[in-house]
Amino acid sequence: MFILSTVIAGATLGGTIGGAIATITGTSVATGTAVGTLIGAGTTAAACTVQGTEAAARQLA
Repeated sequence: MFILSTVIAGATLGGTIGGAIATITGTSVATGTAVGTLIGAGTTAAACTVQGTEAAARQLA
């Protein structure tokens, strides 16, 4: 459950940043928000996966 809530937080932050950048650059806010959400969710999920792998490796060592 922790990973899911972390990914949701990453998606929310990514969407906010994407929307803000779209507003500043004058491009589509909907597209900027959608792309930012996907990038935020993907990046956060990847980070959680890497951290989980490292923790598992430490336990096995």
